[in-house]
Amino acid sequence: MEITQIRIFPSKGNNQVKAFVNVIFNDCLCIRGMRIIDGENGLFISMPNHKISDDKYTDYFHPTNPEFKKTLQDAILAEYNKQSN
Repeated sequence: MEITQIRIFPSKGNNQVKAFVNVIFNDCLCIRGMRIIDGENGLFISMPNHKISDDKYTDYFHPTNPEFKKTLQDAILAEYNKQSN
């Protein structure tokens, strides 16, 4: 699966969410609502999710293997860093 477009939307305010992200795959599938989070160990991506109980959330979409997760995160963070400079 090829990432064909990444759109970064900087977050307003000063919080852990640094930006919102939309990614298009193979020019035919768009996943909206990913987030770039500034966590304890640096930046990472969070998939779109919804609340299932008072303290639990579940992702709508998620990578099914660590290689693709790394590929996706590296591409998104590279684009974020390019736009931030």
